[in-house]
Amino acid sequence: MPGAPAGCTRNQALTCAADTAGTLGAGVAAGTGAGTACAAGAGGATGAFAAFTTGLATFFGAGFFAFCFTGLATTAFFTGAFFAGTFLTGAFFTGRFLALVFLAAIFFLLCVGLGFWGRFLAKDISLPFSAGIWQVCGADRSIADVCLSIKQASAFPPETWTAIQTQHKTHPDMKKSLGAKTLVYPTPVLVVGTYDKAGKPNAMTAAWGGICCSKPPCVAISLRKATATYGNIMANRAFTISIPSEKHVNQADYLGLVSGRSVDKFAVAKLTPVKSDLVDAPYVQEFSLVLECRLVQTIELGLHTQFVGEILDVKADEAVLDGELVAIKKMNPLVFTPDTQSYYGIGEFVGKAFTVGKTF
Repeated sequence: MPGAPAGCTRNQALTCAADTAGTLGAGVAAGTGAGTACAAGAGGATGAFAAFTTGLATFFGAGFFAFCFTGLATTAFFTGAFFAGTFLTGAFFTGRFLALVFLAAIFFLLCVGLGFWGRFLAKDISLPFSAGIWQVCGADRSIADVCLSIKQASAFPPETWTAIQTQHKTHPDMKKSLGAKTLVYPTPVLVVGTYDKAGKPNAMTAAWGGICCSKPPCVAISLRKATATYGNIMANRAFTISIPSEKHVNQADYLGLVSGRSVDKFAVAKLTPVKSDLVDAPYVQEFSLVLECRLVQTIELGLHTQFVGEILDVKADEAVLDGELVAIKKMNPLVFTPDTQSYYGIGEFVGKAFTVGKTF
């Protein structure tokens, strides 16, 4: 089933669909019915039939009618099955047959009672109740999320799904799935400096990177093999990282738009390359914070290759320092939002790290 979680059978999906639709009118009664179906065994005929009848019941009406229909259908199913068995063996109206009919009648009355109960409960408490049942059944996603993912596999009318989506969006415990994306918020804006084989300086803007080790101090950046910077790092086993400020947003963006194979990006952007005295790579003079790195590890991840560089030195302009520490409000570094592909400045101070948490 498209979109269903790992290990989710069609029986569980039908149960889930019935359960969620039940929030529109049946209250937790439909949730209780779905939980009973799941507990009965989603892989067996009993679980399949109970899930199917619960789905039909919820489709045809609110809690009372849903559970009347479920009780009647389930009673007929069990009674009919046993009747067929006794007919084939010639053992009509045995004690076991009468006992089964009696138990089926009790189950029917229980379903009717649950239907009455569900009609008078607020529908907004049924979703967390149902989500709890679904979690017990073994799923690892919220019930609304699972049910929305099987929309095409169900027979519910469009207006029912609209109501479910509204409940899903407004319920405080629910989050919308965005899928598997490269989405860490925000990412840094890092300008990677390298030399090509002819000694021409190059700079490339990258967002996939950050500190990856404290001792020794290391930073990691991830690049595609198609970039000129990739080949330069592999050849020289060194790179620098220059961090631009808000006032250099135009230059920082340009350095990520074109390839250093065809143009002198430093000259076009009116930036000054400075050769590092520690590694075979240049950094950007105009950018206020610089990391000089020696390549220590290369990791093939897929489309991107991760380069881990040991930080041999950090250089900073005096103008962005308070003593020996970088003052972020003086530096004003850029940050990047991957999904909207936008640059932003930093916000206001909100608390001292390793201190504000001590209030708990």
